[in-house]
Amino acid sequence: MARICMVTESIDKRKGGVQAWSNLIKRGLELFSPSTKVRVVETDVSKLYLREIITSNVLLVMNVRCMKFMLPIIVLLSYFRKVVLVVHGDDILAKSKKEEVFLNILFHFVRARYISNSIYTQKLLEEKWGRTSKVVHPFVEVVSVPELKRKQGGVFNIVSVGRLVSRKNHIGVIRAVSELNSRGDGEYQYRIVGSGPMLNQINTFINEIDAGKYVHLLGNLSDDEKNIELNRADLFAMPSLYHPDDATVEGYGMVFIEASSMAVPSLSGDSGGMPEAVIEGVTGEVCDGTVEGIINSILTVEKSEYSEENMLNHAFKHDFKKQDLFYEMILAKR
Repeated sequence: MARICMVTESIDKRKGGVQAWSNLIKRGLELFSPSTKVRVVETDVSKLYLREIITSNVLLVMNVRCMKFMLPIIVLLSYFRKVVLVVHGDDILAKSKKEEVFLNILFHFVRARYISNSIYTQKLLEEKWGRTSKVVHPFVEVVSVPELKRKQGGVFNIVSVGRLVSRKNHIGVIRAVSELNSRGDGEYQYRIVGSGPMLNQINTFINEIDAGKYVHLLGNLSDDEKNIELNRADLFAMPSLYHPDDATVEGYGMVFIEASSMAVPSLSGDSGGMPEAVIEGVTGEVCDGTVEGIINSILTVEKSEYSEENMLNHAFKHDFKKQDLFYEMILAKR
């Protein structure tokens, strides 16, 4: 019987994309191989993980930053166990000298197989750390939700789902929506799902420009509530920015795929792995993240027709129940 130890910050899907992907990989492995025992070490919850790690056949690390407190153990264990490291983009960009040292030790001394979440991340890993990897785009769960009418009463509905951090560019979208409403050519509503360190700043900005009539902060929602918000939207918007000074980038963006699974077009930024997640002109549009770029892309989406079949096909390629090759790769012997 295979014994897999998954090391991740959390498998709580509400906390972010890596956490949601971890949750789906655990469920997928258990569906694909019911005899496989998948133990989960959640580093946000517990630091007591030694027994789970050393008694596993396979160590699957979902974020290299999870290894900060266990690096010496992983270095040693990697010579006797199969270790698979999943990289996402900004996790292999050092934010400090201390992180630079940590990443140098990790990539020079841990014997591992690497999985990158996008072609962008694959190239970044090879260029920066000299490690090759296999690209596996993040998984989603394709669900069936009630079909709701869009563009009700002539209102164009935009939604964002994700952590409220500077990179996600919520303020850029708010500026764009404010400008569009000021032109008087139509009504645009923007609903923001999620929480995070930018919450107070975003809320203050909404009040400063008197945008409360058309910008709505919804906080964290359940999966069902989030799916309803996505399903009623005319556009999912997350035109994220690359912040080199902060060493942060959008490695892929699984929420774009969730939007496609609802046949909702997306608006992404043009940095990182986002152009891989959003197929321009097919599943949405890609912009440079400036206010002007966001406005032009919103107007393009508003006047365009996107094939529901193409969007759904794009989403189904990422469905966690259809990833047998990935599960075989994890379960294969060293």
